[in-house]
Amino acid sequence: MIKYRAMSTPGDSKKTVVVADHRGPERSVLEAVLKRLGYGVVPVDSTEELDATLKGSTTVDLVVLGSELAGAGADDLARRISRPDRRVILVDAQDRGDGQMVGFIDLTEDAYLGIGIRVPEIVFLANDLLFSRAGIPRRKRRIYGGFPASYEVDGERVQGSLYNLSSEGAFIETVTPPATEEVVLLHFELPNVGAFSFKARVTWRVQTHQTEGRRSPPGMGVQFMDVDPAETEKVHAFVSSGGRA
Repeated sequence: MIKYRAMSTPGDSKKTVVVADHRGPERSVLEAVLKRLGYGVVPVDSTEELDATLKGSTTVDLVVLGSELAGAGADDLARRISRPDRRVILVDAQDRGDGQMVGFIDLTEDAYLGIGIRVPEIVFLANDLLFSRAGIPRRKRRIYGGFPASYEVDGERVQGSLYNLSSEGAFIETVTPPATEEVVLLHFELPNVGAFSFKARVTWRVQTHQTEGRRSPPGMGVQFMDVDPAETEKVHAFVSSGGRA
């Protein structure tokens, strides 16, 4: 079970998230978690109410948009209302059931489509978008999603989760991240692509007691090392295709 802690920090201005979706258990859980993390949450029940809210006096930093609320024009609506200071996460409610990727892909630089994702993945991406470590959006394309992963360090194999993946590295969710500069052997498998074992260097980490200030799950950022170009190309193709390789 994932436990969420309030993550507001001194000096943070309170961010506002609009949750635009049909009422239901998932929406109720999402709203509750966002509030516990210190966000201002504005629920809306229609595209008309969403439009009015965005034109109102409240500064909206992020919109979580349910595809069913927007209908056939959901992608276009997400693109239209997104901008650098107001990101959009479009949650695809379709039951695809056809083996497609689970995770996030880019609609634009400021709008993201989530396929088969749940509340934890939405919250992780919201934190990443609103409070990136450098204070600016990441430019490298990456895939978000809970792909199984493990790593070996000092002869011990530890289970984790591939929180996000780029062509050059990844963030591995784990409650026991090794020290910075430690070299690990990382194992993960990508749908329809195959299994990978990469040597990787820990470039930064978030320990369990630091999640409040870093707005991140506990874990480690790693940079791949000495990777065969053919393997790098497979990962690059997967990431570039939004997980559809």
